[in-house]
Amino acid sequence: MVSLGLVVSQFSKEGQITHEMEERARTAAAEHDAKIVATVPVPGSYDTPLAADRLARRDDI
Repeated sequence: MVSLGLVVSQFSKEGQITHEMEERARTAAAEHDAKIVATVPVPGSYDTPLAADRLARRDDI
């Protein structure tokens, strides 16, 4: 099983855009027998690559 990390921006938290994207990512992962082992919320797009880099360095992802 593939283990994934998910970075979710909170920029448009009031809107449903990021929530819907997160739900679709979770659905796609489940459909492909992958497991999301960590979810990192970030304030905006500037922080997204930093969080993704930290997740990529983890041994369990």
